[in-house]
Amino acid sequence: MYTNAWVDLESFPDSLLPELLPLSFLQEQGYTGENYRAQLRKFYESYADLWRVKYSEEKLADILSTDIHSHGRLRVNGIVMNSDMWYDLYEVSRNHILYLPPEKRTYIW
Repeated sequence: MYTNAWVDLESFPDSLLPELLPLSFLQEQGYTGENYRAQLRKFYESYADLWRVKYSEEKLADILSTDIHSHGRLRVNGIVMNSDMWYDLYEVSRNHILYLPPEKRTYIW
């Protein structure tokens, strides 16, 4: 269902990913209640799958010291930690390791 949203993914900054989520499309398709929430969760999980990778300790150290780009784990965790919708969908509370207080979250657009 989200194929069209991912076609041009590389041209969008990571911070805009929540804006790409086709909320109106889901509503037009008749998703409501828990089915609607399940579709929203699929969006976040699909994004995480895109960046899933396993590095050896040596490779990760090399990436962290030489690559100017964020590695996959940071690209996912850094984004969701700043998305209010993610906290609601996954019921993330203050006790969770990825919890970031609202006043420390980044809101660009």
